[in-house]
Amino acid sequence: MKNIGFTVLLAIFHSSLFGQFYIRGEVKNEQGDKLQNVKIVVHSTHLIYYTGSGGNFGITSSSQYDSLTFSSESYESFTTKIKTTDYIQITLKLSPYAANLKKNHLISYIKDQKIEDNRNWTIADETYSSLVENPFIQAQYSPAASFSVNVNRASYSNIRRFLNMGVMVPPDGVRIEEMLNNFSFKFQEPEDSNVFKCSSQVSSCPWNDQHQLLFLNISARKLDLRKIPASNLVFLIDASGSMDMPNKLPLLKSGFRLLVKNLRDIDTVSIVTYGDMVHIVLEAVSGAKKDSIIKTIEELEANGPTPGEAGLRLAYEVVRRRFINGGNNRIILATDGDFNVGLSTENELQNLIEQQRKSGIYLTCLGVGMGNYKDSKLSILAQKGNGNFAYIDNEHEAEKILVTELTQTLFSVADNVHLSVNFHSPSVIKYRLIGYDNKKTALADSLSKLEGGEIGSGHSIIALFELILKDDSFKNNLPLADVKISYQLPGQSADHLLNYTCPNNFIPFAAADTDVKKVASIAMFGMKLRGSNYASQISWKDIEDIAFNTFSENDFISIDYLDLITKAIKIYSHKKIKHHKK
Repeated sequence: MKNIGFTVLLAIFHSSLFGQFYIRGEVKNEQGDKLQNVKIVVHSTHLIYYTGSGGNFGITSSSQYDSLTFSSESYESFTTKIKTTDYIQITLKLSPYAANLKKNHLISYIKDQKIEDNRNWTIADETYSSLVENPFIQAQYSPAASFSVNVNRASYSNIRRFLNMGVMVPPDGVRIEEMLNNFSFKFQEPEDSNVFKCSSQVSSCPWNDQHQLLFLNISARKLDLRKIPASNLVFLIDASGSMDMPNKLPLLKSGFRLLVKNLRDIDTVSIVTYGDMVHIVLEAVSGAKKDSIIKTIEELEANGPTPGEAGLRLAYEVVRRRFINGGNNRIILATDGDFNVGLSTENELQNLIEQQRKSGIYLTCLGVGMGNYKDSKLSILAQKGNGNFAYIDNEHEAEKILVTELTQTLFSVADNVHLSVNFHSPSVIKYRLIGYDNKKTALADSLSKLEGGEIGSGHSIIALFELILKDDSFKNNLPLADVKISYQLPGQSADHLLNYTCPNNFIPFAAADTDVKKVASIAMFGMKLRGSNYASQISWKDIEDIAFNTFSENDFISIDYLDLITKAIKIYSHKKIKHHKK
């Protein structure tokens, strides 16, 4: 067969000693390399197996005839009937959908940016998109930096998971903008009927005294909870066998229970599950019937394969049937990322998500678990669905996302949001956007496009630039940059624009606002974890000192952050760190 992604050689023979049939084989790629962790589903028993480190597998069966499904990240799944007397050679095609997930979508755009980072990261069976760190850019020749903003915060929770396990964090799992999104900074109410309020501050750079930092704070309008339209929510819950772990389905149940308790009577909930079966467990039940919804959630069990594509299609059917004009129509996909799709519909699935987004149906993704967590896939699915993406690693995070920050998670005030910052070359020599790093493949593709994000009610977005200014820039007091915020109102296609000019309002870092110091601390922490090319002058002690002197509030988020820094220092430096007292 041509255009092969895998070659699977199966030798199937009958073991007369035990009166059973034994299925044996190995999995290879097109180059002949043996592949591990290829998922195998035996249809007669619905049991799941994986190939070993040498690409081999051995499965007992009580039947002479059976069916097997093979699947692996970035390849189409393939199902075949088998007979013990046959020698079967199977080919799997590379998934065009998986290829599309890894290209064509920019999170930031800077003219003539070069690709200098060639890492690809796969940790166990987890996947992370290879990121290229934004470099310094000459303002005279490329004055504008554009980037998509959103409320994604999955990276912070994922970082916490690795540090709590006592291991180093995959560098491409560190996204500084998502780390910043985890914190609540100074909110400024937009004036009049504006959707956004923008402010800025210039300060000295704590890791390079020859550079400065530009802090942008964009606050989104808070919706009046009494006037928020009804929600048509579909919980699409992965109930496959891979979810049968304490940190997966049980954790999701806990989170959804909390969400349900905060629903209003005018809201409706539907539940679609996929696993052993793909079916509607609940449809359009009023938020007034909380006990009934919670009981249904409690009864969910994990079993069977992972037909995510079929589950997502059914969820869209349900939300369309109950569509609320002018309402919040949203699917919340909760999964460990082991999201298999059909044989010939992967491109169609991508188009489906984008089309439904245009019709006003959004997709929010919640990731859970470890080992087969697909960070790169879920973040792109959420982006295509104009929703947000979060990772839940404990019950507190579930409560934070689905209760404390429910309005930010579920209710958007603006869609397709882009920021464009145009630097003034009379003042700025070079600039570097910290965070908002692009995937390597997106930069390499000349057809890549910048996609805007969704911003929830009352969210504050932080953007941070490292600057090299001209020596006389503080004397002439000229503005540093012009900011343009481009967005659309939910359910509308008209573009709106908000302009802001960044003054040269320099203040030394030691005298800067507390929020400025917090942002710098988080950025330094992220750069250090990433092994940034620009972090050579940052020491763990620098991060430690700023953080412990700044995050002085006795709240869970601050305590958690300081604890992560202490753990990271021990892991990365292999030295004992003194205990700090607040």
